Amino acid sequence: MEKDSLIFYFDHMFDSVDPLIVLDECQRNVLLDNSKYLLVLAGAGSGKTTTMAAKVKYLIEIKKVLEKEILVLSFTRKATEEIRKRIQEDFGFSNVSVWTFHKLGYQILKKNKKSFSVITDPEKQKIFCEFLKENIKDPFFRNKLFLCFNKKYRLKEEYQKLKKGEEPVFSFFILKFLLPFFSYLKGNKDPISTFSFYQKHTRFKEKLKWKILNDCFLFYQKKLTQLKKIDFEDMISLADQTLSCQKESFPYRYLIIDEYQDISYQRFLLVKKLSECNDLKIMAVGDDFQAIFGFSGSQVSLFMDFLKYFPSGKLLTIHETYRNSQELIDVASHFILKNTKQLEKNLYSKKHLNYPVQIFFYKNQEEKLHQVIKIIKENRKKSILLMGRYQEDCKFLLESSFFEMRNNRLICTLYPESDLTFLTIHSAKGLGFEECILLNLEDTIYGFPSKIQDEKMMKRLKETQKEPIKYPEERRLFYVALTRTKHHIYLLVPKKNPSSFINELKKESQVLFH
Repeated sequence: MEKDSLIFYFDHMFDSVDPLIVLDECQRNVLLDNSKYLLVLAGAGSGKTTTMAAKVKYLIEIKKVLEKEILVLSFTRKATEEIRKRIQEDFGFSNVSVWTFHKLGYQILKKNKKSFSVITDPEKQKIFCEFLKENIKDPFFRNKLFLCFNKKYRLKEEYQKLKKGEEPVFSFFILKFLLPFFSYLKGNKDPISTFSFYQKHTRFKEKLKWKILNDCFLFYQKKLTQLKKIDFEDMISLADQTLSCQKESFPYRYLIIDEYQDISYQRFLLVKKLSECNDLKIMAVGDDFQAIFGFSGSQVSLFMDFLKYFPSGKLLTIHETYRNSQELIDVASHFILKNTKQLEKNLYSKKHLNYPVQIFFYKNQEEKLHQVIKIIKENRKKSILLMGRYQEDCKFLLESSFFEMRNNRLICTLYPESDLTFLTIHSAKGLGFEECILLNLEDTIYGFPSKIQDEKMMKRLKETQKEPIKYPEERRLFYVALTRTKHHIYLLVPKKNPSSFINELKKESQVLFH
């Protein structure tokens, strides 16, 4: 195809969806690149979904790849729905597969005639509760359990219920520790060798912990077998184990992976096997600045070391962002790049705005409440996102007479016409609003950065992900918060115990302090 014709094609490929969308040079380079392995660094608000959809359209219309030979993967249903809408509904490519990783695992197992059903979280809780109830009656086990875990998880209280003939549920221990621990373990490690290693190479009390968890794990796996069920981690690992390298069993030639910074080791192994078995071309898209799901198993090092794992690969960056002003990008980039492990990218924007980051100090909760109301009043004709590090961060609003929740919508009773949304920062990732307010920047355990410590055993599992700065994932979460806005972000900070992150912004010329 001649160069002029190709440029015309790029300029008009989105006419049927939105004629205002025009691909920039970086996005065009991504479309034209024919590398076997391609990592695309896509900054916040840089049109990641647009780029992936355009790549699919280009492959089908220009490279004559069949729709059924393209697979697009992401990590959540919400993300896949957004991509699916653009590819299947807007462009009409209904035979392009757009799946979550778990849907991919399911399809591989189904093709290999593996029958199974997936266990639910309440069913998991029931199994772990059964294990604890059965074993806590044994004084030897009970003493070990209390010695290792009671202080943090109040297990004696549950045991007292059992002695009184009541039904213990151990919900705090199960929800806060067992479920996330086993999910992370199965998603990133070989459980059997991990238990074996730590029972040999740790001190007495920690050996006891690993022994208790080893027994719990074996009980859980035995129950899964009896019930003929698998969990979500099994779905990926079993798919990897049963994957046939026969071309007819996996007909794809191109694999496009969204949010690759959220990849876990288990998913990485499946991608690697797919690549080796089926000679796939892989395009992975993501942003290491926004890797915020380490707590649930993602390993940002797999993203940063992409070219180590795929040595013949190539790295391209989409530099332009359409959401944020240049001034906000500068503040956010200076902050995040203090972590020297992050991949440097020179993001730019055609938008300019003075003082996009504004910091409001408050003496007490009443003053904080009135500052929120004042910001809403000044921006009541715009969409406003109120963000919390935790779901509870909006509690002080709802306890006042000025705010209420109606049909899951936050309403300011003084300005009911205002378009308000409250989300945790994790839930807000990927979204953009005209104005944003970050509600909690205290230097406390439940402040921001969060100082909640992982259980020591969970820390052991994450040892390979050490980074040369304090609170690396919390820093990325703050970056995500800063970049949700199209205009300003307002940070609410107590005069006493302000977040350490605020001190780092003091030298920024485009940060306004009130």
